[in-house]
Amino acid sequence: MTALPVVRVWSLDLRDPTWTRLDRNVWLDETERDRCARFLHFEDARNYEASHKSMRWLISKELGCRPTDVAYNYNRWGKPNLLGGPEFSLSHSSHRALFAIGEYPVGIDLEVCYRATSEEWFTSIWSRAEKRRLAGLTMSNMHLLALWTRKEAVVKALGKGLSQVLSDVVVPIQARLDPQGQWSLVHAENHVFAFHCHDIGCGHGEYMACVAAPVRTQIEMQCL
Repeated sequence: MTALPVVRVWSLDLRDPTWTRLDRNVWLDETERDRCARFLHFEDARNYEASHKSMRWLISKELGCRPTDVAYNYNRWGKPNLLGGPEFSLSHSSHRALFAIGEYPVGIDLEVCYRATSEEWFTSIWSRAEKRRLAGLTMSNMHLLALWTRKEAVVKALGKGLSQVLSDVVVPIQARLDPQGQWSLVHAENHVFAFHCHDIGCGHGEYMACVAAPVRTQIEMQCL
């Protein structure tokens, strides 16, 4: 049996003082510094800065180079990438971040579980197929967040950011996916793309997260 490609996922505590001690002007590029400066709240800026510093450090370990030698390219939707790979994705919520890296395009999304949700808040993101499957179901807060993270992870793997309409992304609606994951579909630019979704646990049940990739993968969780 052929081994599945591996996606490694690191869980990071953004309150770790390791990241705040690093010079922003050295560890972030111009695009990242500009984004960081636009945050209105100190905590949001701090978490963005810490997550992007840690991402650069992890990529440098993968490439065997100095963190300051990691140079990103950005696609037309603003997604960072590396010429020649590997593929990677970052998400953060509250004081936690998840970073995924692998050989295929990958997307990851993380949401803190105490985030308030309601079914009305999600009305605009459902596809017609999802609306049919969800008709008559009562959705818990955790279930809604699971579906949201699946859609966000797929959009990140596609690399189109906010330009991708979430109602064109069709994800499995189970409360939790089995360990092998399940396929989702996304309609983009007159094409249909398939992505494989994995729900993952994080922060002792405090967070909901999902990893999406265009192939079946094996998820390996790592901690710093």
